[in-house]
Amino acid sequence: MKKLISLALTVVILVTITACTQTSENKEVKITDKSGAEYIVPDKIQSIVSTSATNTEILSGLGLSDKIVAVDTYSADIDGLKSDVELLDMQNLDMEKIIDLKPDVVVLNEINYSGVADKYDLLKQSGIEIINIEAADSVQDIIDDITFMSKYTKTEEKGNGLVKDIEDAVNTLKESDFGDKVKVYFEISAAPYLYSFGNSTYLNEIIGLCGAENIYANEAGWLSNSDESVINANPDVIITNVSYEGYSFEEIYSRAGWNVISAVKNKQIYLVDANSTSRASQNIVKGIKEIANAIRPGTFE
Repeated sequence: MKKLISLALTVVILVTITACTQTSENKEVKITDKSGAEYIVPDKIQSIVSTSATNTEILSGLGLSDKIVAVDTYSADIDGLKSDVELLDMQNLDMEKIIDLKPDVVVLNEINYSGVADKYDLLKQSGIEIINIEAADSVQDIIDDITFMSKYTKTEEKGNGLVKDIEDAVNTLKESDFGDKVKVYFEISAAPYLYSFGNSTYLNEIIGLCGAENIYANEAGWLSNSDESVINANPDVIITNVSYEGYSFEEIYSRAGWNVISAVKNKQIYLVDANSTSRASQNIVKGIKEIANAIRPGTFE
């Protein structure tokens, strides 16, 4: 009789443990992105569509290149993508093509998503998850995006490594004694269509971390600027990430009226990598190092 009771208790315990295990395994894991939007982490992801180079770089950095079946045309130069990856127009996405590819998730950004949320209903009705990654305004935003995407794709270990690289670069700047501030002009579009940025941008933040001041720090966001405003601000250092076939950044030295600017007179004009300073991914580490070495030579070897 005792053996029967003991056997019955064992069966009950095993059933209870199995039920608890199944409940735990079936429990939905919910995460939020930096905007507060909530998502359920999928059990597995077999295929991904990425519609911006920033998102593609992050996904690639997380080791997911082999799962990416389509990207925007600006992502075509990113290492690791499959040779047969489909190319999409990021500003006019082909919904039918995306549906035909049957991805588990489409990762969008503000350029694709802003003001036209309804057009993605067709994808949702087809059972495709939509993730919208809002533009990063700070280095912390970049870190948050990487962390979110690593959690969603269950690649946290790789995500933590990417985040650590960014934090290490930032900490190097924070721990440096740079002395007097210098004024910096950062050009992201050359003459005659000059373009730069002010506060609430990660590039402005990086300049500040280098013990320097962006000449447009009192203005907000991405902005069109003028020759006169640059001349009047008289920056000590000029940085540009403008690079395309047939263009040389050294034309800045010969611009009318710019000869009075300290950076021009002292030959303190520097070209930095375009992709790593314009895409808010883990590759911002390269951008941080190049910007810092332009403003404070020798900060990073």
